[in-house]
Amino acid sequence: MSVGDIALSEDGPTFTYDPRWPRTRGAFPLSLRMPLDVLDRGEIPHHRVGTHRRVR
Repeated sequence: MSVGDIALSEDGPTFTYDPRWPRTRGAFPLSLRMPLDVLDRGEIPHHRVGTHRRVR
């Protein structure tokens, strides 16, 4: 099963969860910045990938 898809655009890469993933037993968010609960509200989130800065 696929957890989601990464797409490339002019704005950079984005990640979208597969709608089946949150309904899978034991599903978990891949990151705290990419929560699963938005799918419960009927939204299809497109999370930006690679835009996080490292904190030192």
